[in-house]
Amino acid sequence: GNRLVSVGYAGNLRIWDPNQDQPLHSQKLPFVAYSVVYAPNSQQLAVTGNDSKVYLLDVPPQAR
Repeated sequence: GNRLVSVGYAGNLRIWDPNQDQPLHSQKLPFVAYSVVYAPNSQQLAVTGNDSKVYLLDVPPQAR
């Protein structure tokens, strides 16, 4: 695909187009995020948190 996704200890999730300087989507998560990966369909993200859970989040249409 042509998107990158990042998370951080502050709970920020961002979806990027590597050809742009600004994120396509940004959201604050209610937990400390450790890792993130795109689902095979590229329409969901799996995010692991500090509570040992995996969260599935929908990718907003503008960030697909």
